[in-house]
Amino acid sequence: MKKRTTLSLLLLICLLGVLGLISGGWAANPPDYDKIYKATLKKWTRTADIGDAFSVRAVLWNPELVQAWVAKYGKENLLSADEETAYHLDFIQREKMSHYLVFEVTITRHGGAPLYPMNFSNNTFLTGDKGHKFSLIDYPKEFDEKI
Repeated sequence: MKKRTTLSLLLLICLLGVLGLISGGWAANPPDYDKIYKATLKKWTRTADIGDAFSVRAVLWNPELVQAWVAKYGKENLLSADEETAYHLDFIQREKMSHYLVFEVTITRHGGAPLYPMNFSNNTFLTGDKGHKFSLIDYPKEFDEKI
């Protein structure tokens, strides 16, 4: 009986080892969440230079980019699966992503005279690839000041 138990135990250990190699391939080579996030960020980012004065960088925060960010953030901050899910849901709710297209827009001045936006919210919009204009709903009020 002892031989049979030992053999069963050895078979179980071998089976678990094989299953571990098949299903746990990520344990040896975990995904590079930072690399995935950077590639996804690049995919959803567009930049335009406005003469020599400034450039505008717009990032569309869509579900794919949010998922890549949450995975990166979760890995860096050692979040459990439940904490990562809660952070993901909070992110979507906080940014009102179920109601609006969310863009992160960065304006960088390259030199010259200060920029004085005139009525920033009424004169600023993003243009889609089919010519549709997207107006602002919410933005940092500092954009109404000189840059």
